[in-house]
Amino acid sequence: MDLHSLGIPVKILKLCAEYSGREPDLEELDNSFKVTLYPKKKAVVGEVEEGILNLLRTSDKPMKTREISAAMGLAKRTTINWINRLIEKNMVEPTSESRNDPNCEYRFKY
Repeated sequence: MDLHSLGIPVKILKLCAEYSGREPDLEELDNSFKVTLYPKKKAVVGEVEEGILNLLRTSDKPMKTREISAAMGLAKRTTINWINRLIEKNMVEPTSESRNDPNCEYRFKY
């Protein structure tokens, strides 16, 4: 069945695919149709990412990159790379508009 011929807006299909990793299933029945939505895909995290997440999760306040680097025993640039991966996975968020802000801190998102 062509999903687009049913009048389902492409934006909705795209958002579903981004959220769950796949488009919804659509079944045409006698006088109706059935839509099956899938749960959110789980982000896979490595050992270092899990360490950063635990650090942020247990912190009383958002943390700066240098604080995370010191706690994890990582170089600042390496820490920035790991934080950027966690931001892309929607698990960590910066506290300022620009991540280049010297006062930017990061917090656990969930």
